[in-house]
Amino acid sequence: MKIAPLLYRAAIVIAILLAGCTYGPVKERAEIINGWISTDSTTLYTAVRKSNTREPTGLSTFPDGGSTLVLSQEVRIFRSDLVKGSTSLLKVFPAPDTVWESFEPRIWSVAEEKVYVLLTGCPKGGECFGSLNKREFYLIDTRAKLSKIYITHEPQRNTRPDSLTVSVYSDRIEIRSRYEGNLLYQFILNSREGTLHGAGA
Repeated sequence: MKIAPLLYRAAIVIAILLAGCTYGPVKERAEIINGWISTDSTTLYTAVRKSNTREPTGLSTFPDGGSTLVLSQEVRIFRSDLVKGSTSLLKVFPAPDTVWESFEPRIWSVAEEKVYVLLTGCPKGGECFGSLNKREFYLIDTRAKLSKIYITHEPQRNTRPDSLTVSVYSDRIEIRSRYEGNLLYQFILNSREGTLHGAGA
């Protein structure tokens, strides 16, 4: 038996398989995760997840549809002044490798204009289920400085205003009067650019 021809054929097969493992074009996507209203009902804080991904094509989809290739993902925290009707980007920071898989950012609480952000997910490159899922807390202070906080107990969650309700959708967030039910404020997300702006209620 000649080894060289067999190796040559094997190399061709491997090259064909690798060429078939492809991904589609880069997709930019942003979605609202949650929102939090200050206790005095004057400010809305919104957590947005923005990512760049590529969907599997060809042999990359075998055998179960394949996995999305995540190129980048980040947290965007917006601050909306409900009195002035203005919205500004408070902080942007990338997803840590420690919570990369199934990454989700969420505003945990707001106290005295300090924003507590909860990040959940699993270490990059591994599986993500059950006890592998990690929780990390970050603090955005009044100067918009970001710091990771190491705690043994979760930060206390302040109470939300009883007079308002917040409805969160992937592309918008609505604030209504709890008792009358009428729409008071609406904020729309540009799902490609990852920007948030107010809309007439």
